[in-house]
Amino acid sequence: MMDEAVEHDPVKPDRVRKSIGAEATFATDIVERDAARSELTPLVAKVRRHCEAKQLSARTMTLKVKYADFQAVTRSRTVPGPFTGSEEVEWFAQALLDPLFPVPKGIL
Repeated sequence: MMDEAVEHDPVKPDRVRKSIGAEATFATDIVERDAARSELTPLVAKVRRHCEAKQLSARTMTLKVKYADFQAVTRSRTVPGPFTGSEEVEWFAQALLDPLFPVPKGIL
């Protein structure tokens, strides 16, 4: 029998958002770095567009990768000042992704 945790704090639907993200599940598992980089590009662009539309900036980027066995790893980097442009955001995202290769199993 499992114990269930019950949260008693009230729901706050109007709280300030602290993170913005995008994710995708792939039709076939990704095992090659170049394929992963190609899939990362539109996700980075989606987050970037959202930030630009809302006039938001960020200093921390977190990448979450889920493998075929559903194990997930995260990598994060914080910079001194806000990210300044699309190329910088893309570069940091790829810098977080690249050390994960070669992958031990496919990426979902």
